[in-house]
Amino acid sequence: SETTSPLTIALETDAQALEEVVLVAVGYGTMRKSDLTGAISSVSGDELVKGVISSTEQVLQGKVAGLTVIQGSGDPSSGATMRLRGGTSLTASNNPLVVVDGIPGVDINAVQPSDIKSIDVLKDASASAIYGSRGANGVIIITTKSGELSGMAVNYTGYSGVSFSANNIDMLSANQWRNYVRENNLTQAIDYGGNTNWQEELEQTALTQSHTISLSTGKEYSGLRASVSYLDNEGIVKTTGLERLAASVSTYQYALEKD
Repeated sequence: SETTSPLTIALETDAQALEEVVLVAVGYGTMRKSDLTGAISSVSGDELVKGVISSTEQVLQGKVAGLTVIQGSGDPSSGATMRLRGGTSLTASNNPLVVVDGIPGVDINAVQPSDIKSIDVLKDASASAIYGSRGANGVIIITTKSGELSGMAVNYTGYSGVSFSANNIDMLSANQWRNYVRENNLTQAIDYGGNTNWQEELEQTALTQSHTISLSTGKEYSGLRASVSYLDNEGIVKTTGLERLAASVSTYQYALEKD
């Protein structure tokens, strides 16, 4: 007769980390970033520029290769200029097309930085294949935050800041100018007798404050998110500044899958 001996098997754990899967919006849906062949940059809401932001374009400054964000002047209400593929038109706008939650042609400043979940930037010809001539300057796809999958949450974010001129142009004082005129016999110089430093008179210490309250609620297959934002940004030049009150409401709904 044959005899069998017990067989003892010991299993050891081998933890393996799964590779992170990043999904990006491409205009007609979402795809894995690793499967894409076009020039696409993706920035999550946590990676956006923080601080005193007067226009939403500034949250992308320095975050996307090839995207240039230029502040036109020191006036906070002047906004910024974006260039993604250079200048492509002499008369039309050269700004990229902005798509917010699938809606093209939206003003980027209509979206508050605190409402942004992610931003995907289409930089090559694939943008034109999806959006036609409107995408000739590139496309910026913004996905906003939606409600939580379950429960309700109320969040508040805010900041305050102080701005001032770091350096002024080094110019002659009134008395130094008068001495220069006398030493060089400038007969056409006109002296009205003032001693005003106009740079200091035009500038001020600017105060900035921002407040955002958001409410998100959701159930298993639907949800809602609402937010209200207030921004008061003074300029360092007197009489300049920006005061903005914005509100947004977004809903979502998942389709029920049938067996």
